[in-house]
Amino acid sequence: MGTNTEIEVKARIEDHTGCKARLDDIAGRGSAFLKEDTYWFLSAERLAGEALPAKPGALPPSGLRVRREWHTGGGGGAPEQTWVTYKIRESGPDKRGIEVNDEHEFEVSSGAEFEGLLARLGLKKGVYKRKRGWKWNYGNICAELAEVDGAVLPDPPRSLGWFVELEILSGPAEANPALGTAKAELLDFLAVIGIAEEKIEPRYYSQLLFEKE
Repeated sequence: MGTNTEIEVKARIEDHTGCKARLDDIAGRGSAFLKEDTYWFLSAERLAGEALPAKPGALPPSGLRVRREWHTGGGGGAPEQTWVTYKIRESGPDKRGIEVNDEHEFEVSSGAEFEGLLARLGLKKGVYKRKRGWKWNYGNICAELAEVDGAVLPDPPRSLGWFVELEILSGPAEANPALGTAKAELLDFLAVIGIAEEKIEPRYYSQLLFEKE
């Protein structure tokens, strides 16, 4: 997919069945998916030994994500696609909980081989996340409704609950002029599907995993 600017917002859902029905009515029947993410980080050992020529800041705080994706939602076999994503700019959520990030993303033929390379380069697995749910496209908005669980490794996975995620992607050159419009579109669509802004979750999933008892 190359480089994109991602504008996104997520909100907690209490009635996922009702929310799915509204999204189906508005955007057509959603397609099921299963996504398993592993986030890799520079190891403390490599940084302490100053073995890397690049500065630690070259890898953003969110790490490098390896995503295995099944479009049937069932999983169980080999993933249909494996994506590698890293962010080159992270704004963090604004006061209304909307994130703006510049991302690089590319597909690899073997997640296992790529992760083997990461390990040899001195990176380590730090966070695991799994999302199972449905996806819709409505205009330039991608909407996902998913149950999320995950772990700060090596802890076992635990549930974070149900969330709706809304996202707009644009090329980096055109992102800034359209940023305000894109944010307004996301908040408007959130209202259309019956979710109050108070339900927006500004924290990253990784923060929730660290904070959850």
